[in-house]
Amino acid sequence: MIAYAMPSKADEYYQLVREVILFIDRHHTHHPEKIDIAKALNISQSDLQQIFMAWGNMSPEQCLRYISKSYAKALLIKRSSLCSHHKYSFNRSKDLNLLIDFEPITPTEYNTMTEVFNINYGTYMTRFGLCFIANTKRGICHLSFLDEPQTLEQPITLLTQQWPNALLNHNQSDISNLAETIFNIHKTDQARLLVTPIKLLVKGTTFQQKVWKALINVHPGELASYNELAQIIQQPKATRAVASALARNNIAYLIPCHRVIKSNGELNQYHWGRERKAAIIAWEQANILTKHQATSKTFSTIYTDNNKT
Repeated sequence: MIAYAMPSKADEYYQLVREVILFIDRHHTHHPEKIDIAKALNISQSDLQQIFMAWGNMSPEQCLRYISKSYAKALLIKRSSLCSHHKYSFNRSKDLNLLIDFEPITPTEYNTMTEVFNINYGTYMTRFGLCFIANTKRGICHLSFLDEPQTLEQPITLLTQQWPNALLNHNQSDISNLAETIFNIHKTDQARLLVTPIKLLVKGTTFQQKVWKALINVHPGELASYNELAQIIQQPKATRAVASALARNNIAYLIPCHRVIKSNGELNQYHWGRERKAAIIAWEQANILTKHQATSKTFSTIYTDNNKT
């Protein structure tokens, strides 16, 4: 019998953050404030504040700002402006994406392999809920989020469909150690990661791999639009195909499809839940985005201008 990772305080906090985001989505036209949210969730404002600080190092008000349409649109404008002027440089010690080794493999290449293909899998309780991870000697080949009380039958079935004839092994110790690095990247010894980056084994069509690789260059704290990704891969009319490729991404978080939103600033849907997408975006703003970026005069001006519209 396969055991889930045990619930943690982080997961308890995330479940409340999730409820807050769902409440905001349902009542966004009324612009709810902290007092309204606390009352609806039957919790004191001070407890709500403490939980948000413990979970994401931010206040509820900051979280609301980070996931607002105007703030998201300002991030799109800022990224576009900086990239167009070739002035953008991201602090390597803060950049999760520069620590990733992307190894592509096509379905045809995989089907012609003759050696036994071993996959270790397991679960890990993250600050964004329970996740399921599959790892090979060549890199991580699957990462998805699970919504309890979902069993592991569904992700294991999906894994066997993605990697037919592979030998699956439940190895909780291997996965827990790997997940500790992935979800604590902002605390990890960066020098060690630069020597031994996180490896991904990515199976998909040539077009899908092109989209996913472009997405890895959307740094933590940034957001990109579907249109921009199509431009980056030099296929500006392929916006729908880009969206389809993102929907088929089987390595959540590390191939960050959560950082792709609509051009108008709407977060849009997410395979593992829109509220989870919002939570990850807010958390990255509060914990990975460098302080000088978050408070820069240029960004503050853009955000203020958009907030008036």
